Amino acid sequence: MAASEKHQYAMDADGNWVHAIDGRKGVAYFCDCPERHPLKLVPPSGLEGKRPFSDYFAHYGGSICMHGGESMKHRLAKHRLRELAPRLTFTVQRCRLCGCSRDFQSDGHTVQLEVRSKDKRWQYDTVLFNRAMAAVCALEVVNTHYSSQEKIDSTRRDMGFAEFMVDDVLESTDGLLDNIRTLDYPDCPRCEERRLAIAAEKERLKIAAEKEAAAAESRRIMFNERRLALVAKLKKRRLAARSKKTRPELTLEQMLEWCQFRDDYLKNKKSPCSKSDGGGKWKKTANGWRCR
Repeated sequence: MAASEKHQYAMDADGNWVHAIDGRKGVAYFCDCPERHPLKLVPPSGLEGKRPFSDYFAHYGGSICMHGGESMKHRLAKHRLRELAPRLTFTVQRCRLCGCSRDFQSDGHTVQLEVRSKDKRWQYDTVLFNRAMAAVCALEVVNTHYSSQEKIDSTRRDMGFAEFMVDDVLESTDGLLDNIRTLDYPDCPRCEERRLAIAAEKERLKIAAEKEAAAAESRRIMFNERRLALVAKLKKRRLAARSKKTRPELTLEQMLEWCQFRDDYLKNKKSPCSKSDGGGKWKKTANGWRCR
């Protein structure tokens, strides 16, 4: 990074970051490169075309600061994240079905710049720390290059991971940022309520179907009972009809006549109508039983 570049942030002798607007004359400031080059506070000149109309830090002549090819825009975004830390808000999980999200809201959190991972494999733009100074989430800024999936997966084994576009960070004033690395939200309460409602509806339909099946079975049993009763009744009628046909009922006069015939037969041990009289066969006529 050339010495002519203008810095909006510099570190004081205690290692605290200071914005150029809050800088004071006579105080020593340094850049954040490993060499810690001294910086000077340059106030606006007020002349058009000479200097920008805002304070900034600049290197003294002859010093060259190397930041690994990092752009000024990317560096300013990291400092902006540090300033937004007390009111930082971004989405951590988002439901793919309904869009419901679970958001992170800062509660006394702080942001540190250029932090290395525990295994020394990764260098993070910034890391979010809680009040106990425990790492909560790695915050990356995208200007031209996105974080690799390997870096994201490796980081999420130890803490959270969020990534923001550089313009979104620089334009934010309320700390609300759009995380482009959100996770799925499997425990979405809105979808859980919907799932419970669907399960309850399925259970209601199941109970209604069981009641309808029981009612249908009851109707089938009742129909079979009625059918069997009707069949039995028809059989009884048929048997009664056959009985009437083979054994016709006799009138009182016919019964008396038959009783007289029986008494005569038992008394004489022979039929009143012998074979000589017609073969001993009796036949029912309109006037009673007569021998043929």
